[in-house]
Amino acid sequence: MSFPQLRAETLKEHALQVIRDAIMNGNLKPGERLVESKLAEEMGISRGPIREAVGQLKNEGLVKVIPHKGTFVVEWSRDDVLEVYLLRSVLEGLAARKAAELFDHEDFNYLQDLLRQAKTLPPEGTVSQLSGFSLEFHEFICRRCGLPRLYEMWSVVNAQRYLFSFLMFTHASRDEIIQKHQLLLDDLRKRDSDIAEQSMRRHIMDARTSFESIGIKP
Repeated sequence: MSFPQLRAETLKEHALQVIRDAIMNGNLKPGERLVESKLAEEMGISRGPIREAVGQLKNEGLVKVIPHKGTFVVEWSRDDVLEVYLLRSVLEGLAARKAAELFDHEDFNYLQDLLRQAKTLPPEGTVSQLSGFSLEFHEFICRRCGLPRLYEMWSVVNAQRYLFSFLMFTHASRDEIIQKHQLLLDDLRKRDSDIAEQSMRRHIMDARTSFESIGIKP
């Protein structure tokens, strides 16, 4: 596997992003062993930043350490997928409820700008691009909903979404993803807490249902 050379100031953060992206897009597969020396060599950096990045991924639940065997990308099961989506639907449903109450025009305009930017992506955008757009959209709602502890919990749960999100965005088009997020934003703009929460829950559970359509049944 070939990784880009890292020249940025914060090597740990960039190593973290590179490895996380590799997990997300399937280049590092569930159950695959991570060898720090090999990763460091391929990225052209020392093992220190790699070790720190792997430690962060362990905290996020994306990799696991097995004594005397090494570090491996976490393998996910049907139950894992179901649990992550259920937790996201609860947390983000509440975030959407609060957002409908608290967001101002500037907040809504920011989300609309994200959608405009997404429309400039190639019709068949890369997994990383499409996932990045969706992540930023949902992260903004959770971060700005006025519930900091909810955001902390969401960050932990959402990190594990990387384990299988590459499958979702491999099978979804740019226009389909944009349309679903536009519908969600339209419901948030109604400033009706019940509608906003129901819309977000439906949005997330529809994503879970999509796994069934591509042959992955949580």
